[in-house]
Amino acid sequence: MSAKTVKDVPAAAFVKEYAAHLKRSGKIELPPWVDLVKTSVAKELAPYDPDWYYIRAASIARHVYIRPDVGVGGFKKRFGSKYRRGTRAMHHRDAAGGHIRHMLQQLEAIKVIRKSDKGGRRITPDGQRDLDRIASKVVLAGESKEEDEDEDEDRYDAEDDGRVMSDAYTTDDYNDSDDAMSSSDDDGDYSDDEPRAHEWPGWLTAGPSHH
Repeated sequence: MSAKTVKDVPAAAFVKEYAAHLKRSGKIELPPWVDLVKTSVAKELAPYDPDWYYIRAASIARHVYIRPDVGVGGFKKRFGSKYRRGTRAMHHRDAAGGHIRHMLQQLEAIKVIRKSDKGGRRITPDGQRDLDRIASKVVLAGESKEEDEDEDEDRYDAEDDGRVMSDAYTTDDYNDSDDAMSSSDDDGDYSDDEPRAHEWPGWLTAGPSHH
C-alpha cells in the first residue's frame, strides 16, 4: 500500500482519530474554562461533547495542514455560525477567538504547528509526519472494515446458496416420488387385493340415471 496523507482520507474520519490521539497522548493541557465557555456569541450554551476541545484542536491542525498561513481571524470565520434572532433574518457571527488562540498555542507547544513568516500558522515537519501517520491508520482501519464486510457478505452468500441447494434437493425428491407414482399408475400395476375396473359392481361404473 502506498503512503497516505491527510488529503487522502475523509475529514470527519481523520479529525475523530486525531482527536482521540491528542487525548491519549496527554500533551494537550485543557483550560479550566473548557466546560463553561461558549464558542460563539451565536451559541446559547457550552458544547455538550466533553471532548469538544480535542475535536476542534484536531480540526485546526488539519486545516493548517491543508491551508497554511491561516490565523485566528480565519478560524473565527471558519467556525462561525448563523445567529438566530427570533423572527428577524439570521446573520453570520464569527466564533470566539479565545479558545481558538489557546488551541493554536497548545499545538505550537507540542511542535505540531509553528508561526509563519507570512502570518498565521504552518505545519511543522514533525507535525506533518504525525498527521500523515494518523491518516495511514485511518486508511488501514477502513480497509480492514471493508475486508470484514466482504467476508460477511461471502458467508451470507454461501449460506444462501446452501439453502437454495437444500430446497432444490427437497423439490427433486418430491418430483421423483411424483414420477414414481405416475409411472406406477400408467403401467397398471395394481395390487391383487384391488379389484379391476371390469370387476367393479355395475352400479359403480354406470352413469347417472335420468327418470
